[in-house]
Amino acid sequence: MATKLPSAQVILTCQLCQKSSPVNIKNRKTEDSHLYSLSKTGLMHIVHDFSPLLPKAVYVSDDNIIMITREKGDVFPPTEQSQRHIVVLDQMGKQKVSVIKYDKQNKCLFSFVMRRIIDKTFDIVCIDALSSGCRRIVKVDNKSTIKWVYEGNADINTDEIPFSPADLAITQSGNIIATEAKTHSLHIISEEGFLIKYFMMEDMNVSLPISLDIDLNGTLWIGCNTYNIPDNNTKFHKLEITGC
Repeated sequence: MATKLPSAQVILTCQLCQKSSPVNIKNRKTEDSHLYSLSKTGLMHIVHDFSPLLPKAVYVSDDNIIMITREKGDVFPPTEQSQRHIVVLDQMGKQKVSVIKYDKQNKCLFSFVMRRIIDKTFDIVCIDALSSGCRRIVKVDNKSTIKWVYEGNADINTDEIPFSPADLAITQSGNIIATEAKTHSLHIISEEGFLIKYFMMEDMNVSLPISLDIDLNGTLWIGCNTYNIPDNNTKFHKLEITGC
């Protein structure tokens, strides 16, 4: 467990923005190994082919395209044959650095990366799922060196309710915010991997926070999940955050 930094003066002010309308989405499994881009005219073209691996998640910055790839088949449990990679491409789809997959002891860095962002130091911060219900946050550089690992906080995470973050965002000062739906909480983590502060969001009438983003004005937007709760719980929340 990471250490909590003392005297954290982080303040959240929450505002309900809107309820979302019910949407039915059909999910289909695909074994397409290509990353595509869609032009303004509606044409699609192949940016990169990851064969024989499958691209599973993408993050686009001004300079990079960061892809999460894995082998075909079940996600869990990972085996010695599992290939869980982070691939960094330029905007044209050309690979920029060596594939990030093994540490210096030639062991797999990740179990299954679900989300990833680039922080102010240009390192990759990601959510790594160790199992279907247990996750961690890992910071790694492009030389496959793990800078730190954050595994939750003992005040709210237990063996029965392990840390299971859903999404990440970087504040303007470089701190990391993670949502955790199971505990209805936000974790604010420093660039060095220390917990600055956590918020129990139900105190602000925010339940099941699952997705988040920070806009150009520094405003934090949170989207909420609906499992085991009526559909009218689905909301977007606008939060003003200071001291972070």
